[in-house]
Amino acid sequence: MKNTKSLCLDESSEVIRPPAFPVRGCKIFAKLRARMASDYDKGSLKLDRLSTMIGIPVSTSHDWFCVSKLSQVSALLCMIERLPEDAWCQVIRSGLRDFPSLRHSRLAWDYDNVARLEALTQAKNGITVIRGGSDAERTFVITALGHSFQLLDPLQRMIMGIDVHEPRNFVPLESVLYIRELVAHARLQEIVLDQWPTIRNAKAPCLVFNGIASAVPNLIPSILELAERRHVILADSVPVKASCIAADTLALARVVEILPTQGRSSRIKVAVR
Repeated sequence: MKNTKSLCLDESSEVIRPPAFPVRGCKIFAKLRARMASDYDKGSLKLDRLSTMIGIPVSTSHDWFCVSKLSQVSALLCMIERLPEDAWCQVIRSGLRDFPSLRHSRLAWDYDNVARLEALTQAKNGITVIRGGSDAERTFVITALGHSFQLLDPLQRMIMGIDVHEPRNFVPLESVLYIRELVAHARLQEIVLDQWPTIRNAKAPCLVFNGIASAVPNLIPSILELAERRHVILADSVPVKASCIAADTLALARVVEILPTQGRSSRIKVAVR
């Protein structure tokens, strides 16, 4: 006996029962994937990369994007189409985090500085230090640089690193390790040191470290050593002194200074030196 409650239209039957949603869930997912891929340099987004982005196994990803009816997706669309546009947009938007990138309005309002930040994403080695501003602003900028690198890199290479912030309000970099903010300081150091060999030996062309200089200051020499052959982006409230940087690396040191803005504007103003 056929399930008459199916959300997808049964083309073999002459009788159509509501809601009779005409599109398989996987087709909706496929359209979303195609739209996401259009933002990448080569206009492609492989399933293994997409699986990492959304946190599912590759086999599941293939099912969701190529095969399954995904009745939950169809059910969601059936509810959405019965709501006024401003209502469902508000509901969906309230569940989304910010996606930091150089295209985001918080940074994109200043074209000159965005151009300078974009140039940083092409650095082959050296260290970029993000300083000034609030903890949230530094986190937004370092994450924006990471996302923008992965959007612009022709080889679609992954960024690695460690961030001591929970990605509650922003979309994280999919290959970066994030640590819960409630973790005790001693335990945080243990986690970072435990993960350090993997980070150090990774072949990622760009490494990001947010809050690591103050959390595990003993790692600063190792971080600076990595900057000799890869691009390291470091954000922290604790400045890295020029005296700590070797002469060769110092020549490739760049600073992104977050400047004060008037009022309570959400805009972020930076100076790249």
